[in-house]
Amino acid sequence: MYIATVNLKIKNKEIKEGDTLDRKPAQWLLDQGLVVKVDKKKYQEEQLQKATMKRARNEKGHYIADDPNTPENEAWYIEKEEE
Repeated sequence: MYIATVNLKIKNKEIKEGDTLDRKPAQWLLDQGLVVKVDKKKYQEEQLQKATMKRARNEKGHYIADDPNTPENEAWYIEKEEE
């Protein structure tokens, strides 16, 4: 897994800083430090630690209940911490 260290635009595809790439990028991107290789498992663990579950609230600040008729849980959402 690779992570972009800067915003890039390659062949009309925009890659933002921090975006992950699953395929190996061109060697010159690695040589110039525009993309760095990271351990996929370690990166996912770090991202999971940064994410926290929060109760969903409506515009009045009241808790939103889960709808049992849907597969996802609307009562909770993942909020990423700001670095």
